[in-house]
Amino acid sequence: MADLYYADTESLQADPRSEEANVWYLRGNDLKYIPVPRAIFNDIMSMRSCEEALILKPDHDPAVALWLASNYRREAKLGLDVESDQPSPFEAKDSTRSENYPRSIYFGRSAGAKYNHMVLGRAYERRESGVALGAIAALRETAGEPGLIGSEDIKQPLVQCLSFPNRQVRVKAALRARRRPLPKMPFSGCENVVAVLSEALLQSGRQAALVVDADDGLRNKLQALLRASGYECAVGATLYEAIQAGKDAGLPSFDLILLGSDIAQPDAAEAIAELRKGFETSATPILVVAKEDGVARASRLARESVGVEVLDAFIIDLGDAEKISEMVSSRISRASQSLGMTPLGRDMSLDLAIQSAQVLRLIAESNLKVYDPSKAAPALIGSLKSPSEILRTQSGRTLALIGNVESQEAVAEYAMDAARGQPERIAAFASLAESARRIGSLIGEREVVSRLIEFTLNESDLVLRSAASKAMGALNLPSNKAGDIIRAQHNG
Repeated sequence: MADLYYADTESLQADPRSEEANVWYLRGNDLKYIPVPRAIFNDIMSMRSCEEALILKPDHDPAVALWLASNYRREAKLGLDVESDQPSPFEAKDSTRSENYPRSIYFGRSAGAKYNHMVLGRAYERRESGVALGAIAALRETAGEPGLIGSEDIKQPLVQCLSFPNRQVRVKAALRARRRPLPKMPFSGCENVVAVLSEALLQSGRQAALVVDADDGLRNKLQALLRASGYECAVGATLYEAIQAGKDAGLPSFDLILLGSDIAQPDAAEAIAELRKGFETSATPILVVAKEDGVARASRLARESVGVEVLDAFIIDLGDAEKISEMVSSRISRASQSLGMTPLGRDMSLDLAIQSAQVLRLIAESNLKVYDPSKAAPALIGSLKSPSEILRTQSGRTLALIGNVESQEAVAEYAMDAARGQPERIAAFASLAESARRIGSLIGEREVVSRLIEFTLNESDLVLRSAASKAMGALNLPSNKAGDIIRAQHNG
């Protein structure tokens, strides 16, 4: 019964015409009900069924794991952060829980690694982002290397989640899969860890949207609206045209999809079905842009599909940019919430990128053969141009330990970049010096070396010159310029 409730079996769903559903309880001789948001009705009933099963058989592992999964999913649908153990006002939406009821992460931590691996397997199979994030967070707190990765079947879901359709889940799975102490032996899927961490760097602060609408004017307005909110857009009059535009633009995945209610070949219903079958878009929020004669159709699609919300086309022409953005953000949040996750905004994307750069440095420091951090060099070099100083600095520190010419040269160029502030450049020169000390001079007689020598000789900022001199000395360049530096100070 719990499995059937969790699977959202049609015959067990609450009335879709109502926003609330009643959960019934027998208290003594009284039959009472508690109204709850319809979205969490099946999760509550799945939990209740698991509880009854555990009364009959306390050591029934599947019931424990399913109860945890249902609880993670219940919280995620309510808009709670499943990775947090702090109280939230959103908890009040579920009156079946008593006051001071512990958060889902409390139960996940208490259960231990085995059950969270089981939960993660279910989340991967059903592509449920919120459930996956809860299980990964619990594993972070409770599982060391022996309980985290390995050849046993029960431990495979964490590695499988390196290819999860939601970027947030992929990156957090990668961050967990390299947990300290780092694994000393290769494991299935270990080659994907650096690739996913690189993706986090490449996508830092970036969001991508797929926009499909046959109306050129409305399509352009939607694109302008999303770009103003920080989205890169792939647009087209048909689904396949927009997808191809995304490939041409080098967008590996999408954080949001907008579909006109009147699109054709395929139509909106067929497009949603196809997108949900595709692994990359199976957990992506979708907004159906309802034209004047398509409101009923769009509303029906939203009722029938998880993670789909309606955006009335007239909203785009309101004229108040702030109000439009607020309403669109509200629809995105609702679609994301029904998928059991929070939108991956710029701040969270940047935070994941910074964590990824830090983890890549730990990997490089370890000198273990399980991972190859050099494969992340292009992404780290690209991050030196990030708008975030923290990410730039951390990427420079990590590149210092990547043993190839391109990485060392990139750090040298970064240190001499006049567009950066003094403290940041001092840190970059320190990274270059560290690279030279640990790995040796890889840049030899390249043009960047001549520029570094010139900088060390003539830079007007003595603090920067001092920092550059340490890097140049550590590089131990074949052309000994020590005499030149002394002669440059000669005053007759």
